[in-house]
Amino acid sequence: QLDDIINKFVFIAIILAVVLGAASAQTASTPSSRAQTVMTSGSPGNIRAGHILVRFKTTPAQGVLDQLNTAFGARIAGKIDKIGVTHLQAPPEAGLALLGHLRKRSDVEFAEFDSPVQAIQNFVPDDIYYSTAYASSHNGNIAQWGPPAVSASAAWGVTMGDPGIVIAIVDTGVDDTHPDLASKIVGEYSYVGRSAKDGFGHGTHCAGIAAAATNNNVGIAGMCPNCGILSVKVLNDQGSGYMSDVASGITYAASHGARVISLSLGGSGRSETLHRALDYAITNNALPVCAMGNSGSSSNTPEGSRYRRAGAFRES
Repeated sequence: QLDDIINKFVFIAIILAVVLGAASAQTASTPSSRAQTVMTSGSPGNIRAGHILVRFKTTPAQGVLDQLNTAFGARIAGKIDKIGVTHLQAPPEAGLALLGHLRKRSDVEFAEFDSPVQAIQNFVPDDIYYSTAYASSHNGNIAQWGPPAVSASAAWGVTMGDPGIVIAIVDTGVDDTHPDLASKIVGEYSYVGRSAKDGFGHGTHCAGIAAAATNNNVGIAGMCPNCGILSVKVLNDQGSGYMSDVASGITYAASHGARVISLSLGGSGRSETLHRALDYAITNNALPVCAMGNSGSSSNTPEGSRYRRAGAFRES
């Protein structure tokens, strides 16, 4: 009974590790700005023209694909095999007609435009105590208030975490040369070009909060010091990307041993592709932890955090 209580407490602490991004001191050594939630919009005015994500009820025959190519110039740009989604690309001017056609087909479960994602940076003042020690509501003047706020030191007195637990950072990549992170990374993969290197800093920041090396007199303390980090890059070095890559990153993480998946990204538009990827993660014993945004407004809550089976958090 006691072991069960302890395990549940530690698991909650691990989840909270991923969610306290904006509240803790910055780990990344590259960009100087404070990391913020990565947002996406699925509105009709903000789409990836000509790129359609479609889930057929059964694997389409080659004849079906040939017909789509002849009628709309559509070709297969990629597949998210784990959730049965096909990424079709057509000339931009044919995208809307292709989408309408697919949605009318009886052999299609859903079809939607691929949607862009981008990082929204809040203004960061240069006041000396803004990024170092500052007044908190409960813990005096401190630089990293996240761990004390969730009584992490009490949890650390019981356990520093399990090296077998992997936290996936599905984001802009992670700096694998960072002194607080280099020893923690158990794997890297990129859906954006050939390099998994973080040229933006957001993913590195989130990774540090989750599982930075601790009690080493360097940088900050990670909430789960013994947990591993799986870096999955789905956003480019400007903090931008597409929902198709985010969904691919989620399924990759769940298929490669992640128990927690950090998703400091999202959008106000509904994405069936994203929901299928989140379902896949849950089915494979991985808990997605999704951002609720930075604005504190319910009118623009990111899509991922609306998913009822995922953990959700607000960054500011």
